[in-house]
Amino acid sequence: MPSPSQQYVSSLTIEASNDKDFFPPGTCVDQSGRQGSPDCNNSFDGDYTYAVKTFTTNPSQAITGLSICITGDSMPTRIRDVQLWRSPDDPVTLADAVGWDGISTDINHGRSGDYLYLVWKNDRV
Repeated sequence: MPSPSQQYVSSLTIEASNDKDFFPPGTCVDQSGRQGSPDCNNSFDGDYTYAVKTFTTNPSQAITGLSICITGDSMPTRIRDVQLWRSPDDPVTLADAVGWDGISTDINHGRSGDYLYLVWKNDRV
């Protein structure tokens, strides 16, 4: 059992400002050893932008995983269809999902039952 003062990440948000002195508490910092800027927009135009953690001492309120959603006009494709892909026996890769352009991780990971994925098709724009 963790100690009562153990902290867990309860959320991760993106915060932005045009103020160069803006640095929110809980900001993620570069752990690569290169001591890069924590500003996600560093060397790009736009606001100073940071990935910011909030914490809890309650393990049941902690996040259990992360996913990244990238939107915007810089992506050359758009998703035009999404469906489920179920496999009762074996994990599935994109090579198995013939005719589809992308596949998620197993939605049922850590649960018993079928392997379950989202698959999608893209269109270039």
